[in-house]
Amino acid sequence: MKIFKMFSLTSALALATIVVSSSASASPIDGNATWSWGPLRVADIGHGGDNDVYVQFRNADGTIRNRWPNASGAEICGGSATLRLARGRTNFKEMLESLNIAGLSGRTVWVWYEPTDRVCYIKRLGVAMQ
Repeated sequence: MKIFKMFSLTSALALATIVVSSSASASPIDGNATWSWGPLRVADIGHGGDNDVYVQFRNADGTIRNRWPNASGAEICGGSATLRLARGRTNFKEMLESLNIAGLSGRTVWVWYEPTDRVCYIKRLGVAMQ
């Protein structure tokens, strides 16, 4: 009986460690994002020497967006006007195509973003089709 209790406790602790560590660590290529902003328009798309894509967005008034707040309104992207799309994403091509189409057609987008190692990455994207 003691062995069963010890095994159960060890299993529960191991599972808690796995769950907590996976939810607490964001990566540039996962789809998890807490914060979002929109409606925006794609202003500029650039390809970096690191093979990632750098995207700037315009606010409704035409200014370049350089404030990416969290839920409490605090800036989390260091005032950067550029969000990054990591090439390592499994849906990199599809997201880049959506950004290009939205930019060329003037459609508004909604962007989900998340900072990782002081760099803000695009995690999800919605394009208005109206």
